[in-house]
Amino acid sequence: MKIVGVLCAFLLMVTFVSAQGFLRANGEKVVDENNKEVVLQSINFGNWMVMEGYMMRTEDVAPTQHAFKAKTIALIGEANTKQFYDAWLRNQITEADIDSIKNWGFNSVRLPIHYEYFTAQKGKGQPIGYTVLDNVIKWCAAAKIYVVIDLHAAPGGQGKDSNISDYDTTKPSLWESEANKQATIDLWVNLAKRYANQPYVAAYDIINEPNWSFAGKHPHGCDETLNIPLKELMTRITQAIRTIDKKHIVMVEGNCWGNNYKNIFPLWDNNMVVSFHKYWSNNDAATIQYILDIRKQYNVPIWCGETGENSNHHFTTTRELFDSLNIGFAWWPMKKFDNITCFANLTFPDGYKDITDYWRGKGPKPSKETAFKTLMQLAENVKIQHAKINKDVWYHLFQQQGNRNTMAFTQHSVPGVVQAVDYDLGMDGFAYADDDFEDRRVSTGKNTSWNIGRQYRNDGVDIIKCTDASTKGFCVNKINKGEWVQYTIDAAQAGDYEISLSVSNGDKEVGELKILNGNEVLSTVDIPTTGDWKKFSTIKTNVRLQKGTQQLRIFCASPHYNFASMNFSLKSNTVYNR
Repeated sequence: MKIVGVLCAFLLMVTFVSAQGFLRANGEKVVDENNKEVVLQSINFGNWMVMEGYMMRTEDVAPTQHAFKAKTIALIGEANTKQFYDAWLRNQITEADIDSIKNWGFNSVRLPIHYEYFTAQKGKGQPIGYTVLDNVIKWCAAAKIYVVIDLHAAPGGQGKDSNISDYDTTKPSLWESEANKQATIDLWVNLAKRYANQPYVAAYDIINEPNWSFAGKHPHGCDETLNIPLKELMTRITQAIRTIDKKHIVMVEGNCWGNNYKNIFPLWDNNMVVSFHKYWSNNDAATIQYILDIRKQYNVPIWCGETGENSNHHFTTTRELFDSLNIGFAWWPMKKFDNITCFANLTFPDGYKDITDYWRGKGPKPSKETAFKTLMQLAENVKIQHAKINKDVWYHLFQQQGNRNTMAFTQHSVPGVVQAVDYDLGMDGFAYADDDFEDRRVSTGKNTSWNIGRQYRNDGVDIIKCTDASTKGFCVNKINKGEWVQYTIDAAQAGDYEISLSVSNGDKEVGELKILNGNEVLSTVDIPTTGDWKKFSTIKTNVRLQKGTQQLRIFCASPHYNFASMNFSLKSNTVYNR
């Protein structure tokens, strides 16, 4: 699979590559000018224009972009801060990112924007937001990738979930200021003027995740029954856009993070899509029946503008649900720092923790020069070429749906060492079995951490960092009774093999491990206590293997133990042919 490549040369923005006309709503579907249905399968560039504290690991000291920026200015000065943010915006999305998205299988992107980057300042020239957005749309058009422009942070902030909307509680919100409402309308008018004739701009998502209490008691508007200010503003925005642009789809989102649509209907325009967001819930039609009812009752297309932030297993079943109901989606997000749930895993630079420790009052203040250098390296690290691609995430979203096949995560040739964390790609119950393998807190009320260590891979198998010499820095953590992991191995020849298992057992109880080939138990091994979970010892056993490819399962018959690796060596005096 090609991950990053170079796009073909193309003309400037005024001569975009021709799409199949503008997309439009046609009954329950989105179609092109030939009335061919287009199901938008997108990825979100979260943390790009709207920096979120949970992604920057600053939830406790700088949960919003304005808080992060204020602390940065205090540390390195305004001029250096601007230089950092300019580099951050330009590096997050490049031609190579769009190339990657296309090769992964997406046909569109959702671009979350912040109003402040589109606000003109006297004597400062064109706001950088227009420059970077122009470039991204140009690259997408050349790659035949559709773009949804999403106003993620509106003037004043559209929700009390400030991490999302960059809401500043010391200032009037979007809903408390007519000036902010007008600024929002003016922004959409300017965007419409700029992109009215660009067919690869698929839609305008006019207000992301409104979550505000107008008349109810729920702080995020989940119990609102009228939503009058929300409908009024969305209507005003749409009418203003239509004075300039009568072609593009307008997307609307309900209150309560895009899911409370009470009193929003009937819609006020004939070219609209209703967007909902789905996180941490059951993957069945009943869970989203409300939005399916909206589609049928009002004969309008629906789209899931955000989903993700879960395990690989959940990713596959989410995709299967959407495919079965003919619903497009936008995955959240493409990139994150030190994270297993995204497509592109970024790395914080050396020195970043020193900055955040200082902000927390847990360390000395870095020098201005050192902090600036660190932050510029942070902006460099967001480029796709510096990222580690989480291939298991891609596999579960684009290859696993509709089947329960497993495949080797990496080639395991024996004799040789097999890392415990390199178990097969696949679903819970097929490539592994784990007690907790997804988070469905919205449906169940229970917040489940599907991977306790949150390291290396995004499955239910619990993986932690470990220092055992036989590993590449990770091991499977505290396998519980009844859990197992599967490995596809390729034996060079048939024969009896000695397996040296690197394990640790911090319990007082002796554990029991079984090695299976299908239902056949090849070996049963006692795992004695090692006195500490970080202290590994080697346990040896013998198994008989066939020549060629086969699948072995390491099954926990009694808890608990950590599992780091297994080293297969052929016992030459017992080689046989089968």
